Amino acid sequence: MNELHRKARVLLLSLRIKYHRIAMDAEMGISEQWKYHARAHTALCRKRADLLSPVERREVERREGLV
Repeated sequence: MNELHRKARVLLLSLRIKYHRIAMDAEMGISEQWKYHARAHTALCRKRADLLSPVERREVERREGLV
């Protein structure tokens, strides 16, 4: 996979992650729909992490408040 394709894939996954995060925040409580979005969010985060370099991963973690 070339660099441009990898970065485009990371961007697409990031957009889908944000969509599921917004959908989770819009739910009033923990419902079946919320759980669906949470599972999708987790799977997408793992896929994105596999594509990121260690430096990029640290930047994402710092930006999202995970570090």
